[in-house]
Amino acid sequence: MFANELGIILLRNAVLDEFFLRIYDDPDDLPYKCIFNIYKASTPASSLRHLAVDIIVKIGKKADVKEWMHDLPKQFLMDCLTSASEDRIVPFPKNLSEDDVMDRLEGMRKAMCEVFHVHDSEPEAAEDAEEEAQAQNVDPELQKTFDEEPAARMEYVMGPLPIREK
Repeated sequence: MFANELGIILLRNAVLDEFFLRIYDDPDDLPYKCIFNIYKASTPASSLRHLAVDIIVKIGKKADVKEWMHDLPKQFLMDCLTSASEDRIVPFPKNLSEDDVMDRLEGMRKAMCEVFHVHDSEPEAAEDAEEEAQAQNVDPELQKTFDEEPAARMEYVMGPLPIREK
């Protein structure tokens, strides 16, 4: 929510990557305890919500969902059922081997950028900055250089993390 409120898209994407990497590193320790806080601090359109739902639906165990059911928001459970219905899969699979779990996580990892990341719409931002610079009588080329240099550094620093090897 912090990254969304401040419009820091790279931070938002980095949070999603880190959340996913923690699950990828230890798929037996799914973040059921975090789901209440995720739902409390985010909107229904949140990519973090959608990522949590996808992970639990695809690799969460029925027994674990039952164990945590009283601590999970009802909206989360409804989102899980809706997601499973849309994807035409059985939620909370019972008999997934470790290889099946890793295959599903690998598929999610490959689709991470396309499905969950937000990518800045540069043309709108550039037009807004140019208009603002003109309104303040600032040279548009100087303003462009000023805006691009920190953005390039930030993109490098906050770029997607590589998947960790076990």
